[in-house]
Amino acid sequence: MLEVTWPQVLAWRMKRQSLVPRTSDPVPEIVRRCAGIQAQVHSAAVLAVAQRQRTPKPDEVDRALWDERSIVKTWAMRGTLHLIAADELPVVVGTMRTLNPWSRPSWERYFGITAGEVARVRGVIGEVLEDRVLTREELGAEVARRVRSEHVRELLRSGWGMLLKPAAYAGLLIQGPPRGARVTYTRPDTWLGSWSEPDAVEAGAALVRSYLHAHGPARMGDVAAWWARQTAGKVKTWFAALGDELVEVDVEGRSSFLLRSDLDDLRRQRPNADLRLLPAFDQYVIAAARDVEGLVPAKRRKEVFRTAGWVSPTIVRGGAVVGTWYSSRRSRGFPQ
Repeated sequence: MLEVTWPQVLAWRMKRQSLVPRTSDPVPEIVRRCAGIQAQVHSAAVLAVAQRQRTPKPDEVDRALWDERSIVKTWAMRGTLHLIAADELPVVVGTMRTLNPWSRPSWERYFGITAGEVARVRGVIGEVLEDRVLTREELGAEVARRVRSEHVRELLRSGWGMLLKPAAYAGLLIQGPPRGARVTYTRPDTWLGSWSEPDAVEAGAALVRSYLHAHGPARMGDVAAWWARQTAGKVKTWFAALGDELVEVDVEGRSSFLLRSDLDDLRRQRPNADLRLLPAFDQYVIAAARDVEGLVPAKRRKEVFRTAGWVSPTIVRGGAVVGTWYSSRRSRGFPQ
């Protein structure tokens, strides 16, 4: 079994995610290399892409989204908005459609809508959006009219997207081009022009492959937590489907999986001392396991992973988070 250190692994991840060195590749390739980029805050996603480019260009992410249609923006991993390479969206949907948190009694009690009603609304959203691009208000009004429910209209207007996510998970909804300051939605099969979705295990194996290329070596639980805050058992069949593509490596006593095709590259990797300022919610930090001392010291994790799901902008040196930053006038490193 190959034995590697965390500085070696983190330097390798920075290279895999085009942080060191930066790249001249187009936006979809950058998004793909990171296994998606969280886009709950759109400006942070734009900065995440720019940090990986040698020569960032204004509005390049928006052009990729709305003009080239080479990436999409939708609810995906952990129920958060992500930028996804358009040709990888079927893989993401193939795994997300296996989730149904709205079937839990606690979900029904909190939102006041049954799992059956959610399924009905999801289907109607797919019907309404066929060959159309609608604002949240227009979509909510039409769906509420068809299901005859003002409560559904209110839920669809919510910024949390609790009734939009089931449709996104099912491959029936992505964000469309903004109409002024208003968000719009459409269907991916009409927006992208083609749609071929693998089965859940095949999709899961592809998702694991994508994650390990960017964030390996990793354990099953790391992938499950990144994907949907699930337990390791939820992704076990995905790992099994990869078979001989996987090898185990030892990262300072932590047995983890790596793609066999990446083994020699990781073996040759040397630690570095390169410095990067990453935006809030950057994929390098948010997609990694949070219990890695070499990435974020335990006593500093609350400064990085804050309340209400906020992930701070970080100062990264040699792959390790050494501080947080807030503006050009105010930043701070972790006391030594």
